[in-house]
Amino acid sequence: MACDLTDRDTVKEYLGILPADVSKDALIDLLIPMFSAAIARFTGRNFCLTDYRDFIETVEGKILYLGQYPVTKLKRIVSCLDEIVKVKTTRDGCSAASVQKIGNFIRLFQWGSVEEDDELSIDNKTLATLKTQIEGLAGRDWQVDITSGYETHLGKDLIDSGAQPARSPDYAELFIPDYDTTLYDFTLNEETGRVELACSRFPDGRVFAEWSAGYADLDAMPEDLVGLATAIVAAGVREARSDTAMKSETKGDYSYTRFDQTNVDRWIVERYATQLARFKNGFVA
Repeated sequence: MACDLTDRDTVKEYLGILPADVSKDALIDLLIPMFSAAIARFTGRNFCLTDYRDFIETVEGKILYLGQYPVTKLKRIVSCLDEIVKVKTTRDGCSAASVQKIGNFIRLFQWGSVEEDDELSIDNKTLATLKTQIEGLAGRDWQVDITSGYETHLGKDLIDSGAQPARSPDYAELFIPDYDTTLYDFTLNEETGRVELACSRFPDGRVFAEWSAGYADLDAMPEDLVGLATAIVAAGVREARSDTAMKSETKGDYSYTRFDQTNVDRWIVERYATQLARFKNGFVA
């Protein structure tokens, strides 16, 4: 997801285009999201205000870096997970199967003499509802076991997982955070996403974190970021030709090539690599 990092009026003012002149409005409206997305890719940052639930690798037992920032809210850091759902299939003719939870979906695959590929939306469904839907997939022979007491938990609480083997006797395991192991004795640098424990230590490897990061709107973004985005979009406007629908045309000595949206966002953004470096993910001033 990419936020617009500037707006039409700001770009027009930068280019010296009068507000009443609408000749470049459609082009500017096309370029703003295109270049905003290119800047997000270049920096490895999502500048939109977004909620995150993710595994974080720890550093030296006492430090971790949240993957996106500035952090507006650190909801919790959890050191352990609870396995609450097991999924497997006993279907004849199925030599391999897998289950994966990713985003708002449960993905189920079966291979062999029979092949099936199913995707179920989680929405606001309880685990009991998901169990009914999975086991109700005709001819798939899926079996779902839920730890007693968790049937009314929402599927959205399940943590994303890679595809796991689920052909019986193997089964895929799905987890939720064990909130009884939430850690509290930490300090947070909101601007960099750096978290450091004051006294205790993180478990080896990684922990699970839930936080919000990014900017609520364009007015909340750093002025120099908006200024760079404006300059980059303006450069795109200068590179573009007036007819964005035409690919190429040659008439005698006259040759014309349409503005190439496929590559221009990358190479124009790269012109500003030095200025954008301070916004790259992991930058420390």
